[in-house]
Amino acid sequence: MRAQQPANAAPAPAGAAGDTWNLRLWLGISLYLLLNAGSQALVSGTADQDQAEQLLLSQHWALGYGAQPPLYTYLVKLLFLCSGSALWPLLALKVVLLSSLVGAVLLIGRQLRFRGDQQLFTLAGMALIPQFIWESQRDLTHSVLATTLAAGTLLQLLWLRQRPAPSRFIGLGALLALGLLSKYSFAVFAASLLLAALSLPAFRRALLRPALALAAATALLLLAPHLGWVLQHGDLALAGLAKTERAAGPAWSGVLSALKAAIAFLTPFWLAALALLWPQRHQLQRADPAGAPDQALLQRLPLALLAVLLAFVLSTGATRIKDRWYQSLLFYAPLSVATLAPPGAGRRLRWLVGSGLAAAATAALLLPGRTALAGLTGKSSRPITPCPSWWHRWSSSMAPPIWSWPATAWSAAMPASPCPPCR
Repeated sequence: MRAQQPANAAPAPAGAAGDTWNLRLWLGISLYLLLNAGSQALVSGTADQDQAEQLLLSQHWALGYGAQPPLYTYLVKLLFLCSGSALWPLLALKVVLLSSLVGAVLLIGRQLRFRGDQQLFTLAGMALIPQFIWESQRDLTHSVLATTLAAGTLLQLLWLRQRPAPSRFIGLGALLALGLLSKYSFAVFAASLLLAALSLPAFRRALLRPALALAAATALLLLAPHLGWVLQHGDLALAGLAKTERAAGPAWSGVLSALKAAIAFLTPFWLAALALLWPQRHQLQRADPAGAPDQALLQRLPLALLAVLLAFVLSTGATRIKDRWYQSLLFYAPLSVATLAPPGAGRRLRWLVGSGLAAAATAALLLPGRTALAGLTGKSSRPITPCPSWWHRWSSSMAPPIWSWPATAWSAAMPASPCPPCR
């Protein structure tokens, strides 16, 4: 493994050409996300679990909503003030958040001076992580918002290192606060990011100055109302910790659970990355902290996260960590691996990109297909349960569409019960 020096690095796409390349990638992926949201809306008018929860919670304003922070619900409430309560604004919000996540990742790659093949590696790698390509489009809410804000926070820190202006400290504090208001586990990402940054001289010089107080003041100002609610309703706010199943047992059981969950989250991406990089394992580019601090930060982030998770598990006695919790904690894994990639992957890179495209195409087919094919597969999901009002509109005017036949059969076999909130 050789140290990464700017003088030896292959050039990134230059100037306007590189920006145009990134813009085309972002527009193409945004269109893909929009089409997937549209296909789900056309096939089923019934809300999935997290969507139904937001339809209920957004009926009133509150400083807290149980075990989840309030920011996502606030965004939904604002949307509903303009559109009225419906399923399509929830789908539109998901498209905006995921598109923003992709944009932030591309901008991070630009800040890292990625070559074109490294950008493709990063995007294909994200497509090979099921939490991104499937679960995020299917039903996740708070996790998607937290991941998008985590990517924005990482990007803001890279900008701040480049030019530590007061406005950038304020922006960093605002993003940290919004991240914590989106999901409490964002604190683990923030701690690991701070730990990795302080381990590098360039970031220490940028952060450890009086302007850091601006970031802290901004974060506290935005967090203050919700923190007041947490102090009064600690049992509700901390209820999510019960999912870690703190029970008697050896300390290593929690550590093992965290490691297994991380591997599960990154599968099959880590297998594809290993196949791509193994033939060039002796040419991997280890970032020089002095000459390439941004790349060094991305390479140290996974180690910092491991240290923070180890401290969390040992201090709380947690024995169960779920793979989906890593979405906002390890979203940067493809970026970190891409910083190691030497040029010249050639055919192996085309294979990786092809695998990512195949995963994206499969998700595009199965997201609406899980509803239409439920009657044939025998596997049910919440969106196949027909909404009475939606069903009445269709049946009163015309014969039901073919995709509703499985839902009809399912509803006939199930006892009558209220449907989830829907259109």
